[in-house]
Amino acid sequence: MSQLKLEHLAAPLVAAALGRSLGVEVRFGSQGAPRTNGEVIFIPSLPLEVPDRARTQLWGFIHHEAMHIRQTDFPVFEIIAAENDELLRHLFNILEDVRGEAAQFRLYPGSQKVLRDTMIELVESGFFADPEPDISPAALVCGFLIRELRLSVLGQLAFDKQAQVYRSLLVHALGESFTTRLVAIATHVVGAVSSQESIDIAYQFRALIEEENQSLADDSDPSGADSPSSAGSDDPTSISVSGAEPQGEPPNEDTSVSSTAVNPEGRSS
Repeated sequence: MSQLKLEHLAAPLVAAALGRSLGVEVRFGSQGAPRTNGEVIFIPSLPLEVPDRARTQLWGFIHHEAMHIRQTDFPVFEIIAAENDELLRHLFNILEDVRGEAAQFRLYPGSQKVLRDTMIELVESGFFADPEPDISPAALVCGFLIRELRLSVLGQLAFDKQAQVYRSLLVHALGESFTTRLVAIATHVVGAVSSQESIDIAYQFRALIEEENQSLADDSDPSGADSPSSAGSDDPTSISVSGAEPQGEPPNEDTSVSSTAVNPEGRSS
């Protein structure tokens, strides 16, 4: 039997051992992206050939999902679901990923290098990519926050260039003042110690976005008269829920946390 096949057969054993070292259970053979239900990490069956890049990403996904089991308060998803607000969900996921990983690094310092290496691979493979030309303002906000927080809070330098690109586009689309205020709110995640605090910060983002949309509506209607379009829904620069789906994220129909939460803008490779 080839060494490659031996590595394929060993990968589930190594992953299970890694899970145990992190205090979680890992199961192989699921459908879709790696995810957790708060108790078990589900990993898809591996392909016949498992290159180094895939193994690096696999270890990173296990560390990320283990973080959610350890750090995320899963009942908070009921709060998010009750809001029926797609953009709020994305903003919460971004914040909770960063808050949770920072906390996990303190418990398991080795996780920091594993996830740093995983992010390098995901950037180089195109899972993380520069924004599409027709990116919506909502996706632009989410994409910027993912990269900026992973860079500035988690020290994942692979995002340096993309964070600059997103910031430039965000300033051009929504202005320096909005971008500065967005970053100021985002820095609150550094002191957050619970999933509830991630939700609270997400609400602050939503309030800022609603304020920006109202400002855009006022600018487009000098008379100040209320109208069905006063929320800015017809304005290409408004930040609407309908444009909140960051590029490449599959729908999340349940309360499990998918590894795509590592990057809601991630593209499947």
